[in-house]
Amino acid sequence: MQKKGEKEPVRLRDILVSAASMGLTLCVSLCIGIACGYWVDTQLGTIPWGLLLGGILGAVSGFWSILKKAVRFMNDHPSR
Repeated sequence: MQKKGEKEPVRLRDILVSAASMGLTLCVSLCIGIACGYWVDTQLGTIPWGLLLGGILGAVSGFWSILKKAVRFMNDHPSR
């Protein structure tokens, strides 16, 4: 039984869902960045610069989203 005002302990399910969400976020961001970079390369004939820039931007975007999700998870589930 929990006392009034105590927070519920972190469950394994919450950790797994959060980790899966972060992994999917990184993968999707990276794929979108690479796809956009490839499209730019085919339109402008700048192979491989658009692909490289799109991949880098996708990775940065993915890691930024992961950081925001991790901070939100830590704020919602503080350690004891």
